[in-house]
Amino acid sequence: MLLQRVPLVWLPPGDSWQSRIDQSHKSMLAAITAVRAEFPNAASATAWFSDSAIMTTWSTTALLSCRATNDHYTGGAHGNHQAIAIILDLGAQRILTLDDLIIPPNQPALSALLTQAYKQAHQISASDGLRLHGLNIDVLPVRLPIVTAAGNTVIYPPYDIASYAAGTIIVDLPRNLIRPLLTRDLWANAE
Repeated sequence: MLLQRVPLVWLPPGDSWQSRIDQSHKSMLAAITAVRAEFPNAASATAWFSDSAIMTTWSTTALLSCRATNDHYTGGAHGNHQAIAIILDLGAQRILTLDDLIIPPNQPALSALLTQAYKQAHQISASDGLRLHGLNIDVLPVRLPIVTAAGNTVIYPPYDIASYAAGTIIVDLPRNLIRPLLTRDLWANAE
């Protein structure tokens, strides 16, 4: 996997994405072992799991965009899952932040675009607040987007902006809407 081979300047020498994932799983296994020893008959302690993955969503000679996911269950009523964006500047060999891609003065415009796209996708009136439709906010917050060939995808995991029952909330924005807000053209030389 390309991401595992990319030298990442923020990791200590000899460290890698794979070692970080392995560390996380070893830590969870130790917790499972401890709980099972203390509560050998607890049904919830026997069903724990964790599954992590990093998938490439867009790449050029200068940029690598990935979606990192984790699904896990550590007891209780249900498991949980999350997905985050990782965008690497391959030339500078560093992770890009939201502020690297969209300067703070442009972020409210992105928030407005995300809110509008969500309302359109769910047939919500432009004048309605999102709280009237099951979210716990009225304007979608800005998150680092996952870059794709079609545009950008912003993911809100369960509990982030709505109840667990709402699931993962995904908002897609086409290139033409987000391009004017960006500090760099993420699709340069790819069209």
